[in-house]
Amino acid sequence: PVVVFVVPFPATDAVKALEECFQHNYCNTVQLFSAGFAETEAGQGLQEELLGNLKQLDKISRPIINGPNTVGNWVSGPQSFNTIFADDPQALVVGDSVNKNLPTVALICQSGGFAVARLSGFSSIVHTSMCVTVGNQMDMSATDVLENLLVNGPPQGISEPVAVGIYLEGFAAKGDGLRMMTLVRKARKRGITVVLYKAGRTQAGQAAVATHTASMATDYGNFLRLMEHSGAVVCSNLEEFHNLVTLSSLLGPKLKELITSEEKPETVGICGLTNTGYLKCGMADSLPKPVPGHKTKIVPTTYEEHTMDAIKKVYADYKLTDVVEIGDFLDVTPALHLAGWHELMTYLLKDPNPCVYIFSPVISPQRVPTPKVITLLFEAITKDFPNQPVVTTMESGARYNKMRQELWQVHGTPCFEYADVAMAYISKLLMAWTRPF
Repeated sequence: PVVVFVVPFPATDAVKALEECFQHNYCNTVQLFSAGFAETEAGQGLQEELLGNLKQLDKISRPIINGPNTVGNWVSGPQSFNTIFADDPQALVVGDSVNKNLPTVALICQSGGFAVARLSGFSSIVHTSMCVTVGNQMDMSATDVLENLLVNGPPQGISEPVAVGIYLEGFAAKGDGLRMMTLVRKARKRGITVVLYKAGRTQAGQAAVATHTASMATDYGNFLRLMEHSGAVVCSNLEEFHNLVTLSSLLGPKLKELITSEEKPETVGICGLTNTGYLKCGMADSLPKPVPGHKTKIVPTTYEEHTMDAIKKVYADYKLTDVVEIGDFLDVTPALHLAGWHELMTYLLKDPNPCVYIFSPVISPQRVPTPKVITLLFEAITKDFPNQPVVTTMESGARYNKMRQELWQVHGTPCFEYADVAMAYISKLLMAWTRPF
């Protein structure tokens, strides 16, 4: 039998083709692209008929059906596999300048359109090793795919992902939610972050997913609480999903000990450095509130005595002492030029206490550094401290857009536009990573 039978026919013809396939044992697996099944009123009977035919076969030897209503799958590596129907799927997934040295991520998506958009959006800043779209989940579900990845490992020749992004509209069967929770915990123990986006959270959204992938409504409040309790990162919007998959792939390997440790710390400290008071306030306001039952608190870091002495020296040398006090998050005012920034960041990065560092310069009337200068500053720091979990931000307009993209793409350094947004993302990841098993 063939390994994969790709079925692009209209739903009625697809059922007939698969009936013949079942009778003669033509294939091991089926990639059922066809739409028009249970997501439509007219096609519900067709899906029931197809599922009934499938259930009559031997459970061990029968083919596995992925779909219906998918756009295909992508697996990279020496034994690459690609059924995504795009004009140039290789360019879609790989992009023109993807950094192959970045850690890999996997995508499991119930929506084909979502998968294609994410592959394209990730292509220059995330190394996507595999993407599976499951559509209506008639036979194979998103939970099945995650379980197979964790139990059997990734396809031969590609490394285990450090993050798995999952777009879900509903669970395929009773018990899938509990299985998903168990698998999320198993992933965390291996240092893999599971990032979830659940569609169908409102009455209108539930109606939309019913006609998109025939997904049944679930209580989103319960979904959120149970998945977060198991350690998944549950996203509230699509932009957050994109950024948290990306951020977890870059920070997760550097904080693997924190993620996998059975004994979580009492506190996790964040170092924040900026040159303006409003960003210091924004970062502080974006720290997470204490959660009942969650032992670990995410707080501004404390420093070793020798680091505090170095900070005080920088403030004194650059005449900052009389202008601003040394606070929980450091505000060095516009008076500190870039050489001073480099000196201070070096002291901070040598301190063993911070878990994550956020460096957030902003232009001022006195100093308007060029994007190239800011890039060189952050490039020098990441070169000197490659294993430190550094996140950068730079707002001040579109002139810095290319710089932010270069830091992500070339240097693997997360760079956001707004410091409070960066802090919120980091806090969400740290809360997930420090949940007890």
